[in-house]
Amino acid sequence: MSKTSLSKSNRYFRRAIRIVLLLTCLIFSGCSSEKVEYQEFRVGLMYNTDTPGALPSVQAARLYVDNLNTKGGLKVDKKAIRYRLIESEVSSNPSSAMLAARELIYELHVDAIIGPNQSLLAAEAAAVAEVANIPLISQGSTNPIVTQNKKFVFQIAFNDQEQGVALAKAAHRVIKPEKLVIIYGLSDPASRAVGESFINKFQELGGQLHKVLTYSLINEKLEKQLASIAQDQPDWILLPNRYDESLQQAKLLRASGFNGLFLGSDNWSIIDSPKQPVLDGSIMTHHWHPQLIQVEVSSARFFSDYIARFEEPPTSMSALTYDAFDVLTYSLKQCKGSKSELAKQISTLSGFPGITGQISLNGKERVREPIFLKIRAGESYLWTSQE
Repeated sequence: MSKTSLSKSNRYFRRAIRIVLLLTCLIFSGCSSEKVEYQEFRVGLMYNTDTPGALPSVQAARLYVDNLNTKGGLKVDKKAIRYRLIESEVSSNPSSAMLAARELIYELHVDAIIGPNQSLLAAEAAAVAEVANIPLISQGSTNPIVTQNKKFVFQIAFNDQEQGVALAKAAHRVIKPEKLVIIYGLSDPASRAVGESFINKFQELGGQLHKVLTYSLINEKLEKQLASIAQDQPDWILLPNRYDESLQQAKLLRASGFNGLFLGSDNWSIIDSPKQPVLDGSIMTHHWHPQLIQVEVSSARFFSDYIARFEEPPTSMSALTYDAFDVLTYSLKQCKGSKSELAKQISTLSGFPGITGQISLNGKERVREPIFLKIRAGESYLWTSQE
């Protein structure tokens, strides 16, 4: 056979091989000659570096985004949307949240924002996002001021009024204190909302309060008032205040001879409450706890993935952050249009299976009661009315 004939034979053979491989790919691998379009969706994550919730938020966000992108992104029509995570640090100063939100929106051109998780910071960021028509989901803020008069801002944690009501019900129906004292600050919206809603519900149920102490300034000196309360020896004291204030007040009360127990709000989660000896035996409201993996499949999967990646267990802020991203993804998948349509999809979310339980948004806020934790011997446990 001549070299020319051999060359032609080789070309025909190679062409036949290419055709067979192409057909095999199409039949068995679901391949398509149509080019996949990839679209980048920028998500800003705002987190407060002054609190222990910062690292869990960042780790949960990275876990979610990496998992989504590794699986090929979010499929919408013939496009695959991949998230680009843009992390933004803020301090406890509300103005830093406002400036960070401006940078994310106007300089880094994010399509949506997750965080911040504290109400005062979230309110500042929310004002910026609302003007820019950028959806913002605050995963941990609990005060309604964050979403008030806004169409693009959402909360997936329970609100402060729900905390106060839940605490009042638990106090009246289960704890049944003989001498109950409430101490709360008027300048912090979260503390005030929990305190006032507790009083209203507790008295509505027929409960009687021994004493109510309010104060106007953050970290106000209350040594004399607290010493007087300790001398009365109440059996329970509600401290729904800022994490630094609640811890300092508890220490002063113990030093003055108080031997009873404390009730607390989710503000306590920031101070790693179980590690504070003065809070031993106390009961607090919370958003999520690792014990829930025993009853919720989604929580169990999230728990194992998180530990495998970071070699430490997730916190409630990890779970809330993961849920915020999942809410965004689910809503984005249902939406094929503008940011306004995306915001509308988020606002109508109902019965979504989140890590922290079912998520239904009543327009802006999640409708949900908190869980209760009991602090005992340096650990926290789910607390129920059966105890």
